Amino acid sequence: DLGVSGRVDRCVLSVGLEKAALAVGRQPLTLGRSLLFTPLDLVNPFHPATVDQEYKPGVDAARVDVFAGMASQLTLAAAYAGDWAPEEMIVVGYGQTTLGLWDVGVLAGSVYSDGVFGVSGSGSVGAVGVRAEGTLTVPKDDADPFVRTVLGADWMPISDLMVSGEFYFQ
Repeated sequence: DLGVSGRVDRCVLSVGLEKAALAVGRQPLTLGRSLLFTPLDLVNPFHPATVDQEYKPGVDAARVDVFAGMASQLTLAAAYAGDWAPEEMIVVGYGQTTLGLWDVGVLAGSVYSDGVFGVSGSGSVGAVGVRAEGTLTVPKDDADPFVRTVLGADWMPISDLMVSGEFYFQ
């Protein structure tokens, strides 16, 4: 008997243009800046108990990244989330830019036909790194809209120690 097995976490066809990049296939998609709780990372988020987040498995998606200078980017993505029907897909647009020492972003999309709108920001206040993001989800049925938000901070009191924390509210 001869058996061949494998696992393809990423297989993507991409084209890089002068101010844009197009990609179709299985690819990682990460939106937002939070580490443990990720309200903006709606396409393929890590489970909060995942410790090692250096490698992110891919998700079947089509993605366009448009670059405006060195500090601004617009990402448009459509991802498979169970079926190719619109109510079973995730379609998002996420724009981000740098304003001074702060990175800010805005998100709008449809997640399983629910409207989702979000904002993100990260920067520093003195020696403390700060990040925040939040989303408002408007369900397609008559359910009440809801908010998910996170505020996180990182501080290095000495060179060999970093203290990080996040507060999540839903």
